Amino acid sequence: MKDIGSFQLVGQSGEFLAGLELIRRRYQVRIFGGTFPGIDLLAIDKKSNQFPIQVKTIRKGGAWQFNAAKFMKIKFAGNTQIVERRLKLSNLDFINIFVRIIDLDKYEAEYFLLKRRDVQNILVRNYKKWLEIHNGVRPKKPKSTHCSIVTEDLEVYRDNWKILRK
Repeated sequence: MKDIGSFQLVGQSGEFLAGLELIRRRYQVRIFGGTFPGIDLLAIDKKSNQFPIQVKTIRKGGAWQFNAAKFMKIKFAGNTQIVERRLKLSNLDFINIFVRIIDLDKYEAEYFLLKRRDVQNILVRNYKKWLEIHNGVRPKKPKSTHCSIVTEDLEVYRDNWKILRK
């Protein structure tokens, strides 16, 4: 695949690919292109049910990046991080489509569909596990709350288009 450049272009590509796939599946789609916080697409089925969707995109071989502090309360004791609890997030039933671009020139991508609560569960589980391995201290940047989701974390949600049925 040709280099599609910046993170912004990767994100836009994912939104359009997800939108195209939804149209192919007979949904009407509104793409907000960053103008509506937390919602990238709105899918509307033939019964006029509306599904607000957030899209996260990577190129083949990458990982989806997040800030753990947006999903969980993290306490610091010096350089040691302790996950105290999950944050109470709004819109836990909103749908997330994780797009992994395989070949943009052929509009080829993989799709993983899950609810926001599932994203939070994966991130909390992974972050706690990672901290346990490192005794609560991040080796390079102890104050960082960076975390990620890899394709293997999402396999159970691959092509989970049934999530859009009401």
